[in-house]
Amino acid sequence: LKTAAEEAEQLTAAAAAAAAAAAAAAAAAAAAATAAATAAAAAAAAAAAAAAAAAAAAAAAAAAAAAAAAAAPAAAPAAAPAAAPAAAPAAAPAAAPAAAPAAAPAAAPAAAPAPAPAPAPAPAPAPSSRLGLGWDV
Repeated sequence: LKTAAEEAEQLTAAAAAAAAAAAAAAAAAAAAATAAATAAAAAAAAAAAAAAAAAAAAAAAAAAAAAAAAAAPAAAPAAAPAAAPAAAPAAAPAAAPAAAPAAAPAAAPAAAPAPAPAPAPAPAPAPSSRLGLGWDV
């Protein structure tokens, strides 16, 4: 049979564990929010720096910043602003396919001012003399 003191001790330990878990969750949420804000700031800075370049460069910088934030939330606040401009060209081919779905909503507003030109209409096929099959005979 457990004594009242043992039960109280167990309840106290359980409450302390729950409080520690809640504190850890709050710290993780704060770190994630900081990393997200840093990634957004880095993406905005990269978009401002690359305004004259193609919109793909800004999207690649945003994808690289998002990948860095997702991979290292603790180191992202210090490393993202310095590393994003230098690492974007090298990391774009590797990071774009994986991070494009996650970074597309964040990159769309930054890339909106420089939309891609509409593709030119395809030239009309030359007239054919063989039942309209596209042969120039």
